[in-house]
Amino acid sequence: MQSQTEFVVEKPIHRPRTPPFRGINKESQIDDGDLFDFDDEVEPILSVILGRTIEESQTEVLEEEELKSMKREQQRMHRKKQAE
Repeated sequence: MQSQTEFVVEKPIHRPRTPPFRGINKESQIDDGDLFDFDDEVEPILSVILGRTIEESQTEVLEEEELKSMKREQQRMHRKKQAE
């Protein structure tokens, strides 16, 4: 029977050196009403985007239906021409 030892060299854990902070901490005072209300500000933009998306989708569906109708009519005319 044989055994083999796994050769492992333990390396020291290298932690990156972070330089000490050399700045001045600043603060900002934000009063009520200084920041915008997200829900109130986004709602008009979102409604425009959704409206345009729905309108574009409806237009694409109508165009696809029209193309299908034109293809059916073309096939009908082709069959009629072959029958003649």
